This record gives sequence, C-alpha cells and structure tokens, in this order.
Amino acid sequence: TLELKVIENKKEINKKNMLLEKKNYRIASDLNMAKKVHNKITEFIIPEMKNYNIYFDNRAVRGIGGDFIDCIQMRNGKYGIVFVDIAGHGLSASLIVRAIKMAVNTHFKEMESPSEALYLMNELINDTFIEGITVSMAYMVIDDINGEIMIASGAQKEMLKIGEKVETIKEKGIILGAVGNDIIKDNSKIAYRDFCVKLNSGEKLFLYTDGLVEIENHGREYLVDMLDGFKEDSGLSLAKKIHEYIENAVARDERDDVSYMIIEKK
Repeated sequence: TLELKVIENKKEINKKNMLLEKKNYRIASDLNMAKKVHNKITEFIIPEMKNYNIYFDNRAVRGIGGDFIDCIQMRNGKYGIVFVDIAGHGLSASLIVRAIKMAVNTHFKEMESPSEALYLMNELINDTFIEGITVSMAYMVIDDINGEIMIASGAQKEMLKIGEKVETIKEKGIILGAVGNDIIKDNSKIAYRDFCVKLNSGEKLFLYTDGLVEIENHGREYLVDMLDGFKEDSGLSLAKKIHEYIENAVARDERDDVSYMIIEKK
C-alpha cells in the first residue's frame, strides 16, 4: 500500500541520514586533528631579544591557513624571521606550509643574506612543488647586537615603518614559485635583494598579509590611517588595538587568512 511505501521510504532516508552524519563526524574529527597538528607545527615562539620586541597575530579563515611566521636563532646574536603568505587556504595550503617550514629550518640557519635565502626557497618550490604553487615571503635577519635588520622581499605585501609618520617600504621582488632563478637574476625589477632597515627607539616595522586590507570599506588607507593614529603607542598597545580590529571588522568579513607582525625597537 501507499502507506507502507511511505514508511519504507522514511526508513531508507533515516538510514542514509545516519550514514551521512557518521561520515560528516569523521571528516570533522579529521579536520580538527589536522588543525591541531598544523597549529603545533607552525607555533611561533617569540624570541627574547635585547634590542627588539616582537608582536604578531595569525588568523586562518578556515581554521587551517597558508600564513605563517617562524623564527630561527642564528649565531652571533642574530635571528632569522620568516613571514609567509601562501596562495590558498585549508588543507592544501597547510601541507605547503609544513614543507616550507621544514626547508626553512633545514637551510636558513646558516644563511645571513636574506636574498640568497629567497633564491634558495624559490629553487626548492620550483623543483619540488607542483606547478602553480606560489608563495609570498619576507625574510629578515635581525642583528640584536648592532641593531640592524636586513630584509629581502618576495612579493611580500608592503612593509610599513612607524615613526614620526607612517612610511611605506616598497621593496618587492617577484613572488616565489613563478619563474626560475636565472630569469629573476637577469631582471633587476623582480630580483631579490638585501636592504637594511634601521629603527630608532620606539619605532616599529609593520608587516601584514592581504587579509588585513581586503575588508569592505576598510582597505589599505584605513589601515595606514589607523597606524598613524596609534603611532605614539607602544608595540604592545598597538598589537592589542590591531587584534581588536581583527576580532571586529575582519571577523565580520573574512575573505582571506590574516596575519601581521610588529617589530619594535626598544
């Protein structure tokens, strides 16, 4: 009868729903474990420096993201700081993050030239990863003895120096993974090169990824104005205000992973 058919259909639907719920639960559990592993691997331990304070935040739009920051303690009072934005989100970006972090920890410790480190990483990305993987990266070597910061940029979003005013540092080599080193070295417009940034006491260097300015009605000009308004703040106070901004404006309009870092001269 029609009534029996309806009952049988309901039973079949309930059975499929139960199977779907179990499958979704397994997927959610796997993603949760992947997130925990990713967060542990990419954990950024702030180094204690004599001349600098470092503050940062990293917010992944899908829980697992392609932004990460790392620090390598080198010899002679130097520290290597890596600031990375990988194209993409989720598990695929997380796998690339792990590979890059492993390469950084393996090769960068002895490399005091940031540009040479970027050339090496570009070679590794082109030789190891599938075609189409691109990475924006800034690599800094901070000399905690003489106070100098040497930087090379591979398509890193602009860096901002916060002092009496907010100044833009426009140095920008090509994104990593796009072309080979032979092409990059032959073109001064896209080549990686070392440049030095010196900060006076209380001045700050601000780095950020795209997600911080990809908010409707809150673009780059809004960010610069905000930093200018807080330029007299300490690095810690500024970090708290940026964090509050991320929790409010960014959280309502998340389109990309969001990371920033403040390097403050004591």
